[in-house]
Amino acid sequence: MALRRVRTVPDTRRVSGTARLIVFVAGLLLAATPAHADIIRGVTKIIGGVLALPMSALAGTLNGPPVIGTLVGAVSGVFNGVGMVLGGVLDVASSAIPLAKAVAPYVLPFIL
Repeated sequence: MALRRVRTVPDTRRVSGTARLIVFVAGLLLAATPAHADIIRGVTKIIGGVLALPMSALAGTLNGPPVIGTLVGAVSGVFNGVGMVLGGVLDVASSAIPLAKAVAPYVLPFIL
């Protein structure tokens, strides 16, 4: 009696963790109310502003003369970064006020 070889079939129903994370983040961004959307936009501006300096310095280095391109890219990155961070902070602050007004009736009985 000979044993038959069993063929394994890959399980195509498994979803990777990265795909679940992408779907979760997309759901948060697409289902956000206007106040939450402003907060998300503000946070992304703040993160982009922090990353503006190294990105601009690297772009200046790769696209121009090594020393001068790096310096010009760094100065440009500082100005762009400061502007983006300030804009992001204003977005978060201005969207927190309507959100606080909407939540206040539910929170105040627990505080008082």
